[in-house]
Amino acid sequence: MIDTHAHIDSIQFDEDRFEVIKRAKESGIEKIIVPAIQPETYARLMEIVNSNEILYCGIGIHPHHALEFKEHINEIENYSKEAKVVAIGEIGLDYYYDFAPKRVQIDAFRQQLIMAKQKKLPVIVHNRKSDEDLINNLKIEQNGDLIGVLHCFTSSKQMLYKTLDLGFYVSFTGNITFNKNNLHKVIKETPLDRILLETDSPYMTPIPHRGKRNEPSFVKYIAEKISEIKSIDLEEVKMKTTENAKKLFKLLIITLFFIFNFTTYSQTPPKIVMEPVVYEIEEEYNPFRKYLGASFVLGFNTIVYTYTLSQNDYLPSGEKDVSMEGILAYGGSLSVSPFDFLVVEFTYLYSKNEKFAREWDNTINPNYHSFYEISTHWIANPTGRISIFGTIGYTVISNKYGREIKISPGFVESTNSGINVGIGAYINIPTPYGLIVPSFGWRLNFELGSSETNYPYNHQGELKLIQTSVKTFFSIPRAQLIWFLPISW
Repeated sequence: MIDTHAHIDSIQFDEDRFEVIKRAKESGIEKIIVPAIQPETYARLMEIVNSNEILYCGIGIHPHHALEFKEHINEIENYSKEAKVVAIGEIGLDYYYDFAPKRVQIDAFRQQLIMAKQKKLPVIVHNRKSDEDLINNLKIEQNGDLIGVLHCFTSSKQMLYKTLDLGFYVSFTGNITFNKNNLHKVIKETPLDRILLETDSPYMTPIPHRGKRNEPSFVKYIAEKISEIKSIDLEEVKMKTTENAKKLFKLLIITLFFIFNFTTYSQTPPKIVMEPVVYEIEEEYNPFRKYLGASFVLGFNTIVYTYTLSQNDYLPSGEKDVSMEGILAYGGSLSVSPFDFLVVEFTYLYSKNEKFAREWDNTINPNYHSFYEISTHWIANPTGRISIFGTIGYTVISNKYGREIKISPGFVESTNSGINVGIGAYINIPTPYGLIVPSFGWRLNFELGSSETNYPYNHQGELKLIQTSVKTFFSIPRAQLIWFLPISW
């Protein structure tokens, strides 16, 4: 048997790697292929595979590290020339996590596919929640020279058929032994001459060792499960999957090469001679670009009125603060994102403070506030599924309060300038109809000026007016549901 995918260069094997390889040999493992993940481990990986005759490796950048591809492409190019490198991998797409934007992942994937064709090496492909983009990019690059395997295959039968049509193999790992999985029908549909075995050590440990660290010697459990599902002899599964692996990775030819040319394996990493590479990739792309959007806004306003009373015969002069909480605020907004890291938002909010009347013995009608905000949202992580932002902007605040009473001239209206500051977060949800973004934030609005008015005071049953200036502060936690149109510029 051949374990075509085992990360035994990882730190989980540092204490007993020799014993793990020994157990693998004793269980009938002829070869182990160790795919690379990230550039920082290349030298360590080469040292390990060069230390034992049954170890081989792939070289490449995993989609989680796609942002590193551009600066390390020369290393991949040069390491791919080494005798024990039998594949470009592990490469591919992973949309389950957002460690790298989709466009960057696709660029790195395509460039490594091109390199594999030029080097006449197979590819080891990682795929998670990216079926459509993955198969489409494989189709684009398939010119008859592209070969490889979709490792740890967990997709549908339809994806399987598309993969087989491209001439690719699929490999299965320990998850096919789990009680809850949907792969039995897929395995039944897969021709035996297109199946490879793998453990994906130290992950995906098969039953009966689930919960423990996985290792190559456990590959026999995957072979046994395939034999059971397909109702064929176990020895046939072992023989055919081994033949498939040798064919794909050219292991027979490489083994003969080593027999005739080497008697020992180097214990030191290979010397890398850097050469210029002509591949280019696009600059980082934000899959959650926002462009133009509209939303409904709902919040709860806490208002703090600061009154400065003039000298009078009824109340102490000076400042008086009155705070009122839980006042509904609602409105709408329009948004535009000129840059990935910036959203400019135009918002209107309306808030009716009925608590104001009760505060002053019903001598004043409700206080009506209108907010016209222009705010800039500076996004810390624009490529994230959840984007955190800070806010600063300008607000025009219109207030109207008072009522027609015998000693009052009527309603008092004022319009003041203000500033708004705050924090918030976008939850970016791509859909075929555009980007749907629930947003949650906390915004503070400060009036920069004050309005002059008469403060009505009920003095022993008689209404008196006291000259005063009012300055207002607003704290509005808010929620929005924004729809950004699927357009570009």
